[in-house]
Amino acid sequence: MKTVYTRIAVLSLVVLGATACSVLPEVQSRTDATFGLSVRQAMAAQVANPAAGRGEGAPNRVDAQVAISALTRYRESFKSPPPTFSVINVGGQ
Repeated sequence: MKTVYTRIAVLSLVVLGATACSVLPEVQSRTDATFGLSVRQAMAAQVANPAAGRGEGAPNRVDAQVAISALTRYRESFKSPPPTFSVINVGGQ
């Protein structure tokens, strides 16, 4: 009697496995259609001038004094640590 139950269990597992394999391509095709879409959209949003490689249009330019000032402020920001503040009575009244 034990072998009958074993055969039924094995047969049901085979049927379930075959059913899962037949459903998988449908789910996979829906997923593959949009796979990587968010990454491509994020990359496209970061492109300042998509025609830059073709030589169309003037490149974006920055005034020299503005660039020097920005670079100087950036470098100065690392000379001293950021200001700290103390948190007293967190979660209290």
